[in-house]
Amino acid sequence: MYHAESFAKIEFETYMIGYRGSKPAQSLLSLPHVHFLYLSQPPATLRALPFLLLAPLKIAQQILTILAALLIRIPHPPEFILVQNPPSIPTLALVYLVGRLRGSKVIIDWHNLGYSILALRLGPNHILVRLAKWFEKTFGRSAYAHLFVTRAMKDHLTRSWDLQGITAVLHDRPPAHFHRASPSETHRQRL
Repeated sequence: MYHAESFAKIEFETYMIGYRGSKPAQSLLSLPHVHFLYLSQPPATLRALPFLLLAPLKIAQQILTILAALLIRIPHPPEFILVQNPPSIPTLALVYLVGRLRGSKVIIDWHNLGYSILALRLGPNHILVRLAKWFEKTFGRSAYAHLFVTRAMKDHLTRSWDLQGITAVLHDRPPAHFHRASPSETHRQRL
């Protein structure tokens, strides 16, 4: 959200694409250059299906809604597409494709590695983890720019995945409006 706010403050038309749920930061809601495009969720009837049946349907639905947002709902080709990773699948392949089709520069904000999160559940040598790692490496490697939250992640991915494009470390910091809570604010939060 803070990257979007920065773009909007320098008067880029900024489209935030995602699922409904948590409320956007108040500062985003007041900026005239910020537009929200919400992705639809799978119908409730599908969500009752077993995972092995639901997963392919959910991925197909995600592909269609993300492509519709990036290719149709945004009125003009974006100069930049900034995507946070993870989620990697199918997002990285879709922004790679749309970047090629519309001439947009893809920027990946690497917060973590999707395959490593999957490995926590399935183990590092599971075929799906190896496939997810290949997917992330293949579609993430050639972005226009790569943003990292730590130098260690930047060094690791630059070296082991041969990242192309600009790389920069932007350490997570609290926004300017954060401050130490006063005793009365702390007390109110506990009530």
